[in-house]
Amino acid sequence: HVGTVWRADEPTGFVAWAFAAGRLDTARAVLADASLPRGLLHGDPYADNVLLDLETSQAALVDWEDSCIGPLAFDLACAAAGGCFSTANDTAAADVFPPPATLNAAALGSLLACYAAARGGFGKAEAEALVDLTLCNALACALYRFYQFHTVDANAPAEAKRSYREMHAICLALEVPAVAAQMREIASAAVC
Repeated sequence: HVGTVWRADEPTGFVAWAFAAGRLDTARAVLADASLPRGLLHGDPYADNVLLDLETSQAALVDWEDSCIGPLAFDLACAAAGGCFSTANDTAAADVFPPPATLNAAALGSLLACYAAARGGFGKAEAEALVDLTLCNALACALYRFYQFHTVDANAPAEAKRSYREMHAICLALEVPAVAAQMREIASAAVC
């Protein structure tokens, strides 16, 4: 969609923000970090892609179209972005950035403990990369939603058009030094 003219009432400030200040460079660098254990990734392990049989407690991941090889902790970062942050009821105008999301430290601690137990460990390099991997995921998800509902489906409902703002709020939270430090502290405590 090169050459697409953005409508004046669309929040193009988000797109400019996403491409500014090296955010994409940070994402590319952390995904290419050779010190991180690599393997098969689901690519989109949000709660809506998990099926759970309550009678047997068996779980299955569905929706594998984003699977690839990459840093194993990327799926962990996806799960953190999808389940360890809460966002405010965002009713701001489209040209106003959403407030930063709030980190649920207890949920992140539990997620990391379960991940470490299931994988048989959680390394120092993974702990150090977690904030950047989470930013990478939230940025990718926000850009996908923005593109999908503003360009591909220009007639998408207003709620779909605003859905990128949830991930934008998580990106903004990860850029708050205290939030990033708290995530790093929780991740460091989970190293085993």
